[in-house]
Amino acid sequence: MKHLFVVNPRALPPDVTTDEFAENIRGAFRHSDDPYELFFTRFARDAIPAVRKFAAEAGESEIKRVYSVGGDGMLFDIVNAVYGLKNIQIGIIPFGVENDFVKVFGAENFVKFLNIKRQIVAKTIPVDILKVDAFVTPDYVSLGMECHVAYLGSQISNAWRGLFKRPIPSQLSRLRYITAFILTLFNRHAIYHRYVIEIDGEHYDGQYASINIANHKYVGGSMVSVPEADCTDGEFDALFTRSTAPFGLFTLFGKHIKGRWKENRSRYIYVRGKQMRISSDTPMRLCLNGQYVYRTEVEIEILHGFAEVIAPID
Repeated sequence: MKHLFVVNPRALPPDVTTDEFAENIRGAFRHSDDPYELFFTRFARDAIPAVRKFAAEAGESEIKRVYSVGGDGMLFDIVNAVYGLKNIQIGIIPFGVENDFVKVFGAENFVKFLNIKRQIVAKTIPVDILKVDAFVTPDYVSLGMECHVAYLGSQISNAWRGLFKRPIPSQLSRLRYITAFILTLFNRHAIYHRYVIEIDGEHYDGQYASINIANHKYVGGSMVSVPEADCTDGEFDALFTRSTAPFGLFTLFGKHIKGRWKENRSRYIYVRGKQMRISSDTPMRLCLNGQYVYRTEVEIEILHGFAEVIAPID
């Protein structure tokens, strides 16, 4: 077995340098004969060629463990890097802000994912993955309101970083999303978008304020839009929020982000499925793990048991 740790150095804790992290890895392998490598990313998608080079050099028959050391963006890159490769197991060392996928294993197990000695010997479990055109994601796809809020929130963060040369303070992080939400309520393109939607042969065409296609129930750190979603059941969970006036969405949103959509069931359409096609006459912004793509048509499907994820929870 060979191991590759793909590290986003900007995601490491402030008191941990890259050299100190490398020393932690060396310590974890002190009593192991398995070879390992480290790769420190420089920019988004930098991991993809590095992972594929590692896999090619290790050989198809070799079991390979690739660890995402960072947040949801890093995990997105790793999952896309290993897509189509054989004998790959994915490890997650959650140093990100939200770490949505790790929450699937329970809050009580979060610290176990930070234990590298556990990671290198732990068993794996098969989990589902969403395929979105040429991309794959372990988490979710969103369109409409939530996607616009997330996008504007990231733009506010980038503007702050450019102006003050440092990340936005944690005390103001929540305020940026409140600001983004209020702005989105008055974006007619976001909350009154008309879609043509087909799920497993059935049509759900209409005008929706938001669409969430979930592989599991966690999204955006503290939000739980679709609590019914399970990343091992072979189906995605789609929740459509019907378009309504800004004030109606404002009153709905507090319950919506806590997964309490059934309390206002008439405002929603909920569907489980395996294959989905969404199209629109005007461009759609899609959010995948905090990554943004633009389409007028997109195909989404669930890949059942596609990824072998290391689960150091025993």
